Amino acid sequence: MRLSELLKTAFLTMKLNKRRTILTMFGIVIGIAAVITILSLGAGYRKQMVDSLTKDSQGRINQSFYFINEETVDDYLSLKPFTEENLETIKTMPGVLDADLGNTEEEEHYLEVKSNESSVGSPDDMEGEYEDNYVNVKPSENVQANLLAGRALTKLDSDRHLRYAMIDSDLASRLFPNELNFDALIHRTLTVEGQAFTLVGIYESQEPTDPEAMDSPFQEAISTPPQVYLPQETFTLLNGPVFPDFNLNVYYQEGSNMAQTNRQIKNYLEEAGGENDKGSYDYDDVSEFMTEIGRQLQLITLFITFIASISLFIAGVGVMNMMYISVSERTKEIGIRRAMGASKKSIQLQFLFEGIAITLVGGLLGYLLGIGLAFIISNYLPYNAIIDLPTALVSVIVSTVIGLVFSVFPARTAAKKNVVEILR
Repeated sequence: MRLSELLKTAFLTMKLNKRRTILTMFGIVIGIAAVITILSLGAGYRKQMVDSLTKDSQGRINQSFYFINEETVDDYLSLKPFTEENLETIKTMPGVLDADLGNTEEEEHYLEVKSNESSVGSPDDMEGEYEDNYVNVKPSENVQANLLAGRALTKLDSDRHLRYAMIDSDLASRLFPNELNFDALIHRTLTVEGQAFTLVGIYESQEPTDPEAMDSPFQEAISTPPQVYLPQETFTLLNGPVFPDFNLNVYYQEGSNMAQTNRQIKNYLEEAGGENDKGSYDYDDVSEFMTEIGRQLQLITLFITFIASISLFIAGVGVMNMMYISVSERTKEIGIRRAMGASKKSIQLQFLFEGIAITLVGGLLGYLLGIGLAFIISNYLPYNAIIDLPTALVSVIVSTVIGLVFSVFPARTAAKKNVVEILR
């Protein structure tokens, strides 16, 4: 019996027994939909977790390299483990988007900041609500923030020891409560610990991105304090020397071979690092961390999927029951076909294909329902569902296996029927 005839017969039988077929298929649809929904949401959650742990605010994968000082140094502050040449060379390596220095002991001070209209901060009184009692003052040459007015600080500002300042919008509103236009505040004067500075830029305040955190009664405690940025060298003159940069941040393209490039960067720093004769360079491999986190979350998803797939076993029993009923009802048809020369194999294949056809159609409908449910549910979650080819293959393979396993015994029963007894 040809494949086309087997398929035609299978779908004709399904059409003739619509109600029974739909009820049997219903279990397959629900089971496959549950599995697809869990796999899709699990994949989305896994990606969101890995990204949040390994990517920066701009969506770049961040790998940190650090210098370990192994010798006694008289002038600790003079160490420069990473040079400009090191940075430029690393930026040209495969998969690297950018590289910059990240201080492991970032200098920051909570100081009093004043304008001619208002005052924020008091270094001698750290009790009470933070917004009334201190301002976070940091050194910076390149603030990564959303600029609202003016300009950002530059390396030239630092080299010239200019008394320029950049503040966040929250602090600007408090220092200049009578001025609503931020552009009008540029070039105004403010003082930090009694030292006059010219305001050159205002950037958007950092607020919690989690909607639940925004409504939390603890929002005030987890919000970023008011910020003031000063040029690096100007900050040093005001507060003393800044610790050397013992960290190097490398930003990778997604999908790049991080493990190989990490080894290449480490070997390069061991040979050409700024202080390679005074210590060693190392890193904690982010790619291995990403793989391990992804693996652990995937195991959790698969376990939950296994629990949900129990319903598929129940649905498979329903398919087997339907096929046994079909064999019983079509005993005369089987006898006539056998008498006309049909082989046991063709009879067995006919019933196998009928079972597989039911589960495949149910699997397809379940897959579509699962996708729809996953996207609907993801609208109420902080991450998106991910639908990929493996998920689609799961629905096809599982449906086929269920149809095959739970139809094989009824099909064998049909093929083994005695023709003489059937036609008697």
